[in-house]
Amino acid sequence: MILNRDKLASLVMGCMNSISLCIEYSFDQSIADDDYSYELVFDETLFDIMTLERTISNLDEENPFHKEVDFIYESFEKIIDSNNTPFFKRLTDYENACYSNSILENHFNDLKNSLENGDELISNDNAADQLFDILRLKDKAGLFASETIITKRLKTVLNTEIFVTYSKSIDNYIIKHFNTFKILSDYIIGYRNNHLIPNSSEYNWWYSFHSLTSENLIQNLEAYVLQNESLAKSIGQKLKNLDLINKLQHSVKDSLVYAREVSEKLNDIIDETFMPDIVSSEPIPDVWGEESHISIPDSEPIPSDHEMNDRFYDIFEVNKQAIMQAIEVIEADDIDEQKRKETVAILYLMLGENNEALKRLDED
Repeated sequence: MILNRDKLASLVMGCMNSISLCIEYSFDQSIADDDYSYELVFDETLFDIMTLERTISNLDEENPFHKEVDFIYESFEKIIDSNNTPFFKRLTDYENACYSNSILENHFNDLKNSLENGDELISNDNAADQLFDILRLKDKAGLFASETIITKRLKTVLNTEIFVTYSKSIDNYIIKHFNTFKILSDYIIGYRNNHLIPNSSEYNWWYSFHSLTSENLIQNLEAYVLQNESLAKSIGQKLKNLDLINKLQHSVKDSLVYAREVSEKLNDIIDETFMPDIVSSEPIPDVWGEESHISIPDSEPIPSDHEMNDRFYDIFEVNKQAIMQAIEVIEADDIDEQKRKETVAILYLMLGENNEALKRLDED
């Protein structure tokens, strides 16, 4: 990692401030038993110091702030030694409460709600704040679960297993909603830059995001259209094979577009199963790491990316539930009856329930 002096100075100053606050809280006798403010401050101080340690250990040149860093390490050692067993028991209780799956789910729901309620992403401060909280949790969980000088020093008092599990939970959610995070690439890049996350294999995830350009956004919209066209072609072939194509008055593609509009879950499973990742711009070399090399998907649809492939059936039960819910919504919607029948029949074909599709098309 090439030295970025200003950002490193900011990390050092942040650690100094955290150490000062941690010492202040350690001597505060007025904190009530049900007040976990000190545990929170200790937790945040540990994160700040581990962020600094990560940066320093990846520098390609001498650390210009080695005296300040030595002071930070020595001060934190004294803070650790000054605390007793009851404090570290309280710290574990605090970690168990704060780093739980239920609270994590709340963070992701808050982000989703902020995105849905924001008029424009670029001016949506709530979404940016919620995303920052999630990124900080991901970064913190990864650091706390890692084997470093500090975590080894705290091995007997820091329950790293909590963070191993928590880190996996965060990663699983992000994988499931990766395209949402792709849209937020610029925010993720900002966090990555400010925290000097190194460009190494250990931190590949952070470098899978690159600034989105208007050209890329157009390509993504085109990919969405190609996705519908390819899926419609697959279903249309099924209709021809079953000699049902002449029963339709609307195009299969129009029915798919309508079905995706009325069912968010159906849209999600189609998006995740049949669509390649959002296209990102070519990576730009950064001053704190080497250039990443991410292959860019072809603009032409690849059959295996769009057709009803094995991946769809690997999670068939989940997809079946979403499709059945979409059918319920469409059956209750106020639309043209012929369009309703055709759309529902198409969804039954996606489930492989050909007889149900035929029955629905033959209804008067």
